[in-house]
Amino acid sequence: MNDKDAQMTINEINNLLRQSIPPIQKHLTELDKITRLTVEEMTALLAVERENKNRLGITEWLRLGIETGRLPDGQYYLGYHDRAGCFKSALQKYVRRSETEKALRAARSLWRMGKAAAVARLKIITPEDCHCAIGLLEHVHDDMTEAEYLGIIKSVSNAPKDKSSCPLAIQMDEDEGMERLVPDPVLIREHLLDRSKLPLVARHAFRLCQMGRQEEVMEMLGNSNVVRTLIGRQKAGTVWGDDSTLLVVAAIRYAQGDYDASMRPAQVEPHTIQPLRLDEIDWFAFDFHTAVGRPVERIFLSRHREIDSKRLRRSWFVNEGGKLEGNIVRSEWDAMPRDTEFWLKHAPEIERLTQDMMRKFQLEQYGRLA
Repeated sequence: MNDKDAQMTINEINNLLRQSIPPIQKHLTELDKITRLTVEEMTALLAVERENKNRLGITEWLRLGIETGRLPDGQYYLGYHDRAGCFKSALQKYVRRSETEKALRAARSLWRMGKAAAVARLKIITPEDCHCAIGLLEHVHDDMTEAEYLGIIKSVSNAPKDKSSCPLAIQMDEDEGMERLVPDPVLIREHLLDRSKLPLVARHAFRLCQMGRQEEVMEMLGNSNVVRTLIGRQKAGTVWGDDSTLLVVAAIRYAQGDYDASMRPAQVEPHTIQPLRLDEIDWFAFDFHTAVGRPVERIFLSRHREIDSKRLRRSWFVNEGGKLEGNIVRSEWDAMPRDTEFWLKHAPEIERLTQDMMRKFQLEQYGRLA
């Protein structure tokens, strides 16, 4: 470590830490390149931050710098939410591929970062990738233990992969006329149990949810724990529109009895599962929705300006991110456009870019924050 004539004064530290996180990281990263920050300075910065705002984005960044002796470049640093996002993505990819051991390891890592985030992701994975196992959400509750959570993850991962709710959910999300639909609660009640009317019932139920009438929808669908879990997750808000429609479609299908009621949570001893490290995650789990994958997308599109970003994302998802393996329930999902030749042409480059980006982020360092 380089010697310096003087360290940052307490006033300089206090003034710096009054700013928002990005300017702080930019200033310290530039300073570290000019004259290496000492461990003592980083420790002093950490102490002041903990005493005042105690922001996780700064405290963990400084902790990693103290552990390694060098502040991580802010451009290639994964904050708490970024790391959680990587584990969420990995968990879903491993469940889709029926890679149960890795799914359990990713689930345990996510649980250790935050129970709420882990359970919220389970509520999305099950209807999206394993609808036939939707009844397992009956066992989800606020006080569930890690063993109970991992037991459901294991059963969902081992279940037949079933994306049968996805085509309708995507169609609803892309329906520009949805906003003009006037929902009819009477129609929902009259046709709820008629599986041939699912598209009609789902549209009306979703419009009620959009209007903030989730409690009314839950009452119409029977108020079971599964229905309340799915509609409650929709009410909490989702990043992607088709996730929101998916939750409503799945809740209606559950009310109709359209799932495998025989499935039960597996028995899992958490201490037998080794949490997954970031540097153990496979490249395909770092899709364009993760902090590692986003710069990959930007670099790739800058090299191929003739390629539409929407086409790239859809092709990547259908051919790689949404890939199902193991015992698969056939559905309309199988008829969705694959754009396979496009993906086969560009997948090797995307894989190389992703692996390069994984190295730039130095994922092996984050085990120090455990």
